[in-house]
Amino acid sequence: MNRNSGESTVALLMGRLEGAESASLYEEMSFGDYLSLALRSPGVAYSAHQRMYQSILAHGSTPMKVGRDTIPHYKFFEDPFENGADAVFGLDDRLATYVDVIKAAASHLGQERRILIAHGPVGSSKSTLARLQRKGLVEFSKTDAGKLYTFSWYVDPNSAAQEIVERCLDLFGLTTAKFHSNSIACPMHDEPLLLLPRQTRMELLGTLNSVPIVDSTVKGGTRPPRDEEIVTLQGELCPVCRFIYRGLMKHYKGNLREILEKHIRVERLVFSEMDRIGIGSFRPKDEKNQDSTELSGDINYRKIAEYGAESDPRAFNFDGEFEVANRGFFYVEEILKLDKAFLYDFLGATQEHQIKPKRFAEIHIDEVLMAGTNNPEYEKLRADETMEAFRDRTTRIDIPYVLRLDDEIRIYRKVYTFTRGSRHIAPHTIDMASLWAITTRLEESARPGITPLIKAKLYAGERIGNMNEDMVMELFREHAGKEGMRGISPRYVQDKMASAFVADLYGNCLTPFAVFRELRDGLAANSLVPAGRQQEYAKLLEQVIEEYEDIIKTEVQAAIAGDEKETENLFAKYLDNVFAYVNKEKIRNPHTGNDEPPDERLMQSIEAKIGINERNRDEFRQKIVTLSASLQRNGKQFDFRSDPKLEEALRKKLFDDRKDYIKLTSLATGVVDKEEQKKIDALMERLRTQFGYCDYCANLVLTHVASIFARGDQKK
Repeated sequence: MNRNSGESTVALLMGRLEGAESASLYEEMSFGDYLSLALRSPGVAYSAHQRMYQSILAHGSTPMKVGRDTIPHYKFFEDPFENGADAVFGLDDRLATYVDVIKAAASHLGQERRILIAHGPVGSSKSTLARLQRKGLVEFSKTDAGKLYTFSWYVDPNSAAQEIVERCLDLFGLTTAKFHSNSIACPMHDEPLLLLPRQTRMELLGTLNSVPIVDSTVKGGTRPPRDEEIVTLQGELCPVCRFIYRGLMKHYKGNLREILEKHIRVERLVFSEMDRIGIGSFRPKDEKNQDSTELSGDINYRKIAEYGAESDPRAFNFDGEFEVANRGFFYVEEILKLDKAFLYDFLGATQEHQIKPKRFAEIHIDEVLMAGTNNPEYEKLRADETMEAFRDRTTRIDIPYVLRLDDEIRIYRKVYTFTRGSRHIAPHTIDMASLWAITTRLEESARPGITPLIKAKLYAGERIGNMNEDMVMELFREHAGKEGMRGISPRYVQDKMASAFVADLYGNCLTPFAVFRELRDGLAANSLVPAGRQQEYAKLLEQVIEEYEDIIKTEVQAAIAGDEKETENLFAKYLDNVFAYVNKEKIRNPHTGNDEPPDERLMQSIEAKIGINERNRDEFRQKIVTLSASLQRNGKQFDFRSDPKLEEALRKKLFDDRKDYIKLTSLATGVVDKEEQKKIDALMERLRTQFGYCDYCANLVLTHVASIFARGDQKK
């Protein structure tokens, strides 16, 4: 980079910094102006649950089919904040239930008085969901739709008498000599309308809740507020603000208007996890070192000497996680690993929205309380009769592992793309690892022949046998609530893929062979896999390996068979004969020009490749004709890919016709002459261009398939 370009880059970056944040985020106004704003836009006074619900809806939703039901797919859970870094895949039905709970809480139906317990196995996105909620609230608080405000107490030394300046600084716990400050912010970021007397607030609510909601989707553009948009203004001021409030009321002889006009400055409140504003979190520590002051604040012993009492709010730090999270979101990791006595603080925080710091009366809080737990701790809670009060204050949201193949694949593709630096990821590597992970999470069905592998394919939408959509849903309901609550964690698969990535012995390409080896070898050392299930998971891995071998044999067969044009030509010839056979017609011979019966030998030679015999050939041919007609009616083209079984038959037919063209088994022996090598090179080129292999993995696949053929293990 030359000097001029470097200077221009610096100038460009510095220019962008001028508008790094909107000035509106630092908006200030008088209490009167805020009251006018609230009467125009009551949403500024929404509760924490209402704000969370609105933050989810702000990103929109689309209808999604799950079985025969239609549920909303909320785009919020795609993580629009960090380009999908924390996206949650495959749990739309659970997330829809979760949003319904948030909506009920926003509608003041009782759910706002519960702790939301995200319950599921390790690595099932519980913490990811909490991170999304934190990011969502932070970003929503920066938008016009998510605006909220708090206030500071202040005194203007230029316009106020010296007596009131000194009085205010004393109430604020400040001294001009030490702090050079004439204001103090509410430590719990209270809603400014709480400064009004309760009776006045109740009268104000009638006006606030009669303001029409702007909604472009309804006729007229506005509508009355829904239940989740009704403002309630519950709670009272924090102890610090009450202390100042009482002191100023005494000085002004009860004239609240003068206090609000002279000593209240309303400020925009923007949530920040880093600055501990509106976002709180807590992690269990050693039981012997758990201290409730981390939740509700502690005495500032340095100031006790100055103010003389531990109950003076100026000598108390209201910076516990409950206070920090007021008006926002509080998440507790592994809450059931906390000591029982420590959990008592959550009882009042949920049901009454009250906390009890040392030496103070109960304090109102308004926040969404959410926690995560794994199944072993949750089962202990259910069995503990002494924890009935806590159980009664919880709402469980199950967060299982995903069970659909596409969703599991998307989890790993967030980290491992098809090209990663100079490394190549061989076709089917991520797919096969995902398939195995899902099989470990599924239960054996009571139906004969329905193995976890078959289930995984059915859940992925693959049609097998006569299984229709209703039958698949019955399978799902057979173990609903249980499947996905155990099995292999995505983290284990990611770890083993990472091990294969960095190992030198696998060349410059990550292949299924390398990942299979890592997955198998790591089972014994995986502390999350019970000893009794290691063999079961290893057996499932062997089944997935067989599935992979079938896939690569099919691809090699397709590569040997030739290009797509040959397959299309054979398909067209087969289809002409099938239509003539079903319609009991003759077919024109292009060489002789004579009308002849359908070529039964050609049709049978193709159908035999997929087990179609004389007993079921009529049914299969009729199905092909019906499928063709159905697609044409819907304006779609019927080609050889439209029916997977027919595509398989065509490719196998072409392979058999050309298998003598190349002696694939010669690869297994390592004895290849120059002429044969040319054919192998052409074959590898087809694997690269048609299926996405590199030289390394194409050679590996060819060698492996050759060894299968050499063993006489070709699938019939």
